[in-house]
Amino acid sequence: EIHIYISGNADFIINNTFIKQKSGNVLFMFPNELHCPVINCDTEYERYYIGISNAACLAYLKLRGNPLACFFDQKSPQNRLISLDENAFSELLKLLKNIDLCIEEKAPEYLASAYFMRALYILSSGNISNKLQENGCKPKIISDVLDYIGKNFSSLTTVEEIASHFYISQPYLSTIFSKTMNIGLKQYLLYTKIAHSKLLLQQGRSVSSTSL
Repeated sequence: EIHIYISGNADFIINNTFIKQKSGNVLFMFPNELHCPVINCDTEYERYYIGISNAACLAYLKLRGNPLACFFDQKSPQNRLISLDENAFSELLKLLKNIDLCIEEKAPEYLASAYFMRALYILSSGNISNKLQENGCKPKIISDVLDYIGKNFSSLTTVEEIASHFYISQPYLSTIFSKTMNIGLKQYLLYTKIAHSKLLLQQGRSVSSTSL
């Protein structure tokens, strides 16, 4: 998935990392990752979202020059936040609007595909703006909570269960979690469950078995 931030006041969470957003930022994510926006105030949040199916990925990987290099060039999976300069970002938005127009007017598929290939080239030329925050930047209790949720989310149902496991009060844990991650602990647990459910559905599991 590709998330292209245009405007608004929203940050982003990928797995257990919090990312400050700004215009020109582009995030790359894989299907098994928890990712969600954090809306900081009651305002419009504008972005482009591009989802690439497994079949499309395989097709692109067969093309000369590897147009999906923007996903894999980074040496570390933590380095998937890039920043485009003003000119590159402006060109990227024009290409995305052309793709929208192709879809609306039901133009031949090769036109939209050509625009998208050019967009991938622009993304591949972007600069890694900064590393996503590591767990070490957070209070140890928050790092421990994130690890605990990651390993036990399927059996957890309430914030109280998490607080009880660490022998601390639920209000205190909720407060420091929200201040550190800019998202509520209950909401983070829910998003983690949703991200895992989406992965199971993509793998062919039924809705009923996924909800168990």
